[in-house]
Amino acid sequence: MAGLLLGTWCGAASQGVYVLLGLVGVPIFTEGGGLTYLAKPTFGFLLGLIPMALVIGLLTRREKCGFWRMVLACIAGLAVLYAVGLPYMYFALNGAWSVGKTLVSGCAVFLPFDALKIALACLLGGRLQRILRR
Repeated sequence: MAGLLLGTWCGAASQGVYVLLGLVGVPIFTEGGGLTYLAKPTFGFLLGLIPMALVIGLLTRREKCGFWRMVLACIAGLAVLYAVGLPYMYFALNGAWSVGKTLVSGCAVFLPFDALKIALACLLGGRLQRILRR
């Protein structure tokens, strides 16, 4: 939603502020906050939110952006999120998981829920974009 509603740079900046707030100790992450999050295998997905919002904002910055363009932009953004998060997870686990297990446990099991989130974000995003333009 950050990339869809706030655009390229503001969307990415909003996610950057979110990650920084969590790192300085504001308890906004799943298990709180603080610099210890850097060592968590899932921190790469938090980092991936920043380029994800940037990509979605870039791909939807036209004045009138249709539903399917938003869906494709969100899929591209999700690919960026996984491209950042999965390698971080693999290396943070220090070889405890194979590449295959990392792909299944860090990505494949979440894809159905990701598809639902994309559909909802695009349905809501299109309506909210029209409201925000007024």
